[in-house]
Amino acid sequence: MGHCPAKHACAGLTNCTFTLIDGHRERTVAGLKAAKGRGVKLGRPSALTEKQILMARSLKAAGDLSSADIAKQLGVGRSTLYRALGSEF
Repeated sequence: MGHCPAKHACAGLTNCTFTLIDGHRERTVAGLKAAKGRGVKLGRPSALTEKQILMARSLKAAGDLSSADIAKQLGVGRSTLYRALGSEF
């Protein structure tokens, strides 16, 4: 039995594809490191601003509203409020 030319062509193409993917991954990682070095914050933006967190703390300290009411007033869910304030709640 002889060698199948199509099989060799597919193997070569696969190898080329992996080389392209590895190069892309290396450039992506390098770009992320460079961005972090410049102080760029990566990821999803915070749902609450610092001002909103301070407001939530003061509302909770006043004791008039429940956590659910505070979260509703700020336009976020309770879990978001708990995550932002940590063990304060």
